[in-house]
Amino acid sequence: MLTSVNGKALLQRIPKERVLVESDFPHVRTNGVSVSPLEIQGMIGILAGLWKMPVEETGSQLRRNFQDSGALGFFANAEHK
Repeated sequence: MLTSVNGKALLQRIPKERVLVESDFPHVRTNGVSVSPLEIQGMIGILAGLWKMPVEETGSQLRRNFQDSGALGFFANAEHK
């Protein structure tokens, strides 16, 4: 979704306060290689560019989105390490 023109256009229509990132690992492949959940940092960089905001601020926004959604997931656990 983050690499296609249509996907980027769709993401720009969604309020950034409603976006959550995730990985379909191991089902998604790029150039024949499974996309790892570790690729989320790259997704944050792409979203930062689309939203025209710094990567750190984008990561903070996504972290708030997870917390607000009740899905504790990766970001909530990472803060406690």
